[in-house]
Amino acid sequence: MENYNKLLNTFSKTEPTNRRIAALAAYVSKKENIKNIYPLCKNPLNYFFSTNLKDEFKSPNQFYNRLLKILEKSESIWQPKPILKKGYQSTGNLLDNPIFEISELKKKIEKQINIYKEKYKHSKDYFISRWPAKSNLFGWYIKLKKQGQLTSHMHEFGWLSGVFSLKVPNHLNKNEGSINL
Repeated sequence: MENYNKLLNTFSKTEPTNRRIAALAAYVSKKENIKNIYPLCKNPLNYFFSTNLKDEFKSPNQFYNRLLKILEKSESIWQPKPILKKGYQSTGNLLDNPIFEISELKKKIEKQINIYKEKYKHSKDYFISRWPAKSNLFGWYIKLKKQGQLTSHMHEFGWLSGVFSLKVPNHLNKNEGSINL
């Protein structure tokens, strides 16, 4: 722990916004019951934000059905990923597609990001206080087959991550279809 604390102090000064170091520091502080001194995001679960985008659309089910049809017909190349079990991920940035439904979804996501930033604007954590001036919203589509799952992972180059579920089976067992943070 002594070496860990020395290294973390050094990284706090030399690489204060490294997402991998922030994840490790948050994990160790929780596991060892010690204060997290890494300035990026001392307690990530304090920044968990959940909203239902259904409230943002006039006819959400119709919109979702149209969007799902568009995504299923999209010409993107589907590729298996090591973090996906029984599933596939589209390539490229889905949110760059000019199709109306995707543009509308992008606008709704951008609105939620602004609400998020406003909610946490008084935070001293670098995650909020050093929010990048320029950003690029990047999205993709994941399709899971029966018993499929997306395993634990992090978006190392992303500042903020989110999930938008379009289609979830009706009858789920406990914790199926859930996000584990």
